[in-house]
Amino acid sequence: MEKTEVLIDTCFVERLTGEGEHIEDFQPIMEALSYSPVVHPYLYEHEFLRPYQKKLVADGIVSRADYEASLGPKGSYQWILYEQYFRVLYRKLKARTEAVGRKSMEDLPDNADIFTFRSSKSSLGDGHLMTFAILTGMPVILTEDEDISILQEIAKVNISTDANSLMIYNTKDLILDLAGKEECGIPRKKLKNILKATGNKDAMPEFQEKWEAANESDNEDEVRKLSKA
Repeated sequence: MEKTEVLIDTCFVERLTGEGEHIEDFQPIMEALSYSPVVHPYLYEHEFLRPYQKKLVADGIVSRADYEASLGPKGSYQWILYEQYFRVLYRKLKARTEAVGRKSMEDLPDNADIFTFRSSKSSLGDGHLMTFAILTGMPVILTEDEDISILQEIAKVNISTDANSLMIYNTKDLILDLAGKEECGIPRKKLKNILKATGNKDAMPEFQEKWEAANESDNEDEVRKLSKA
């Protein structure tokens, strides 16, 4: 089955793997969803720093994106377009984040090199993920960012069209998606454990409902076996 390339945020990998304690859960989840995870070059250089994260790349489980491979030679039109998109999206993200009182974000200096500029009072990684997704056509971003609702709102209003859509999911979204798939390939107990371990116990009723609906025939077979016993 053809896989879909998806951009992953550092915090998503941390949450799904329990900061590396359950790194073995990462690849099966991606494969069950037919996802091919990709880390953005900015995140790889500045955020994707822990040994278990680097190992995911070294083992070929996560691909490391390359600016020139995706945008063409440095200085070309796509690089200029990237910076324009990035600055617009960053301003929108800053305005919306501050409007809802989440946090104060630093202004992006006009002379800043967006490909190397760093600031602790910003969401530069989010801006890069969304910009890269737009210009490469990647349809999905996986994140655990606390501002995920803002990112989803910006994507819906400013990016998604009939011809091009960008979906932003977190760990809970993925586990619930798998629960609704018939024969997803991952045991129910394993998925429930991941849901609990990632702080999503509140989603357990929805998980159970989706699982039972997707595996209704299996449930009926089990009932018949019990009635004959």
